[in-house]
This record gives sequence, C-alpha cells and structure tokens, in this order.
Amino acid sequence: MKTPIWVYIAVVILSAGAGLAIAGIPDTSPREPTIIPPSTTEAPDPLEQAAALVEEAAAEEEAAALETTVAATTTVVETTTTTTTTTVPLPERAELEITVANGADIGGIAGRTVTLLGELGYPQAVARDGTDIVGQTIIYAPDELVAFAERLSDDLGLPGGRIQPIDRAPAGESTVDAVVILYLGSDIEAILS
Repeated sequence: MKTPIWVYIAVVILSAGAGLAIAGIPDTSPREPTIIPPSTTEAPDPLEQAAALVEEAAAEEEAAALETTVAATTTVVETTTTTTTTTVPLPERAELEITVANGADIGGIAGRTVTLLGELGYPQAVARDGTDIVGQTIIYAPDELVAFAERLSDDLGLPGGRIQPIDRAPAGESTVDAVVILYLGSDIEAILS
C-alpha cells in the first residue's frame, strides 16, 4: 500500500508546528539598540582630593616615624648592650709637641707664647710663622686630643669655642706635620696680658 503524499505533507507540517511550539517562534522583528543613559557623576572637589592626599601622607609619615622609632629603639638597646667604654688617658702637658703659628702679624708673639707655654708645663712648644693672618686664636687638634686641647685652652685663658679639627688648620709648611697647633690670632695680646 502506498501512502498518499498528503500524509507526508501533514507529518512535515505537524513536525514543524511541534518544533515551533517547543522552541518558540524566532523574533525577527528589528530591535532598537539598548541605550544606557550616562551615569551622572560629579567631578571630584580638588580641595577634598588635596585634603585626602594630605591625610594619606600624614598617615604614611606617622607610620614611618613609628617604624623609625621602633628601629631606633632597637638600635639603642642593641648598642647599649654591646657598648664598652674605653677611656683614653689624657697626655701630660710635657708629652706632646705644640706648634705655635704666628697668624697675628705681631713680631715675636709666637716666641713669647712658647716661653709662656714652657712656664705652664708645655716644654715642647715650637714657634713658627703662620701662613694666614687671622683675628682669633684657635687650637687645632685631632679628635683623640680634644681633651688635651681643652686643657691647653684653659691654661692660656682662651674664650670657649676655640678648638677646631686639625684638618681645618691653615695649610703651610709650619703646620704640615703638627700634632696640635696653637694658631695665634690678633686677639692673642689681649688674651696673654
């Protein structure tokens, strides 16, 4: 028996109808694109931004200061526990040579000062000509002889603040190998009188 064609057509139509029923009819109508309205945002206030940056910097600085304090405290504790004090004995007055450089431009003042130093217990004082003319008498000494220089200053009656590092002494032949330099300035006559 032969199946009539209309059965086949009916099966195709029913199959298509069932497929559409299950999947739905495709929407082929043109759609308008979805428009998303722009969000309204206000520009940030520059003063508020600056204030926020200042607050942030202050917070970072405070944190850094706290870290530094903690690190410094740790270092101090470590240093305190490992530090040993060594006392360098103060050399006797007669032990060291003192170069007395005349920077006062006063004839014979270095020789008179050497004589005075001998009377004060400094027999190894040597008179030299200075290379620079200066107004203030200064004692130049290395760091390890600052206490010796302070005693020399007190013995001569020099005003305070007259001790400088040896590397700041005026350069010249008179001071090239000196251990302690008493560089006389124009104020020396008033000091010695």
